[in-house]
Amino acid sequence: MHIVILVALLFAFAVFAPRSWRVFELLFLAPVIGCAFGGFAWAVSAMFCGALITWAAFGTFLAGGTLVAEALILKS
Repeated sequence: MHIVILVALLFAFAVFAPRSWRVFELLFLAPVIGCAFGGFAWAVSAMFCGALITWAAFGTFLAGGTLVAEALILKS
């Protein structure tokens, strides 16, 4: 229920402040896309290099994917 309220508030904020869509993209979409991309990149890399199967490497790939997604969203 809290997620529905949050989405409704974000939608209302986006309607009344059109530039806020960029904020929503950076705060919600970029981490989701970045984690998906980073997790996929880590999985492929871990298949070729077994030393990457650690929590530190996994977190680094997720953080890197998020930063890349944010940079691409800001650039577009």
